[in-house]
Amino acid sequence: MSENTQDVSEKRPNESKGFFKRMSKKAKVTIAVIVAVIAVGGFGFYQWHETPEFCGAICHSPMDMYLVNYTDGEYDAYGNKMESEEQSMAMMAFMHKEVNNQTCLQCHVAAMEEQITEGVHWVTGNYEIAGTNSLGYDYMHDATGDQLVKYRSVTADQFCLAEGCHTTTEGTAIMTRDQLTEATAYMGDRNPHKFDQHYGVNQCTDCHKGHSQSVNMCTDCHDDAPVPDGWLTVDQRRQIEANAFGTEATTATRTAAEAQAAAKAHEAVKKAA
Repeated sequence: MSENTQDVSEKRPNESKGFFKRMSKKAKVTIAVIVAVIAVGGFGFYQWHETPEFCGAICHSPMDMYLVNYTDGEYDAYGNKMESEEQSMAMMAFMHKEVNNQTCLQCHVAAMEEQITEGVHWVTGNYEIAGTNSLGYDYMHDATGDQLVKYRSVTADQFCLAEGCHTTTEGTAIMTRDQLTEATAYMGDRNPHKFDQHYGVNQCTDCHKGHSQSVNMCTDCHDDAPVPDGWLTVDQRRQIEANAFGTEATTATRTAAEAQAAAKAHEAVKKAA
């Protein structure tokens, strides 16, 4: 009995110490270096992930054209050459870069579910390509405000009128449609942001295009609606879409069903405010 007890109680030197304590100094240093490399590499990847170049490097198709468009503003996503600075600045992606040095992911916030979904679509090739432009790049249909916020807990209005993005000339923040309407009230009867006059059906993305020239939707009904330098009329926009998508230039920009759905969504936003 006493011999068994003695055998159990006797332990070799260092056996009671933890695994890390029993390691040599060289091994500890090696592990520390590996951990540091992984940490630095992970941080470096995160930093790269936040840059526009990441979008083009990882998703060559269909993102290459959008990176070209964002970087120099010389062509729109459909491959149409911009003939003036005003035309380039009429594309919101390029304009936001030039004015505020905005990166892609500062607007296109990377929601996890969205990234996973897009990653799967990219790996499997299961994404919709609208066409290939004259420069040899693929392009897609423009995303609506609702599509841009599909995976986020914000509305299309909140996406476009985010805090810190838009102000009046006096520096007052513009974060609601009412504030936007007031900020452009000087335009009188042709105020494009007088939403109650247009039944609340318009989303910001109807006029303000990210990777192609913006379009004044007012010109669809009003021949005398002012068109900012570099922007398009509705007819001009429809012709560009017809050329890009191989369709007739006679279809309405938004169907009646889409307009009704947008109107209901706008009413819901107003009630919730």
